[in-house]
Amino acid sequence: AAEWVRLTTHSGTHLDAPVHFAREGRAVDQLPLSSLIGPVRVIDVSEACALDRDYAVRVEDVTAHEAAEGRIAAGTAVLVCTGWSRHW
Repeated sequence: AAEWVRLTTHSGTHLDAPVHFAREGRAVDQLPLSSLIGPVRVIDVSEACALDRDYAVRVEDVTAHEAAEGRIAAGTAVLVCTGWSRHW
């Protein structure tokens, strides 16, 4: 059993509102749900991350993914699987 669990603000999957980056941007409650729904691709770099905990996604990871799965279409959300979820 855990007595205390602490996470930083940017731990895990979350949504940064456009207003975080631009004064004219929208807050989360102003975003239409339709803007959060669409195609997604997952690039799995978990093997590389297991060997190097400081691994950063590289252009080669994207090009290898596209070679195996086809080009990533404009407007597609790209998620990265690091494998770090096994630690939680």
